[in-house]
Amino acid sequence: MSGGVREANALVRGTWGAAPAEGLEPQEGDHVVEKMRMNGFYDTRLDILLRGLGVETLVITGAWTNMSIEHTARHAADAGYRREIMAVLPDSNGRPVYEVYRFVALLPPPAVPLQ
Repeated sequence: MSGGVREANALVRGTWGAAPAEGLEPQEGDHVVEKMRMNGFYDTRLDILLRGLGVETLVITGAWTNMSIEHTARHAADAGYRREIMAVLPDSNGRPVYEVYRFVALLPPPAVPLQ
């Protein structure tokens, strides 16, 4: 996978591959943290920013739950943050179902449908 990403220049600053998803563009007053690895904390200012803002709980969402999201959530746990992962998955009728994963030991995550 990483070879294909590299060959396509998919994650080059200023290109389509590094741009936020449509509708999620930064707004005035937003904090933007650029990451270069799967872990959003690794070699970024994310931890300093969150602590400076007094953040104790993170809700982590995005694509690739088993990669970027998991790496970031595990680092957040090591750093002492409470964390939840929200994944949006389609139900059998194609409607979105929101699942909130709470990392507590290695217990299976509960599914929480939201309205």
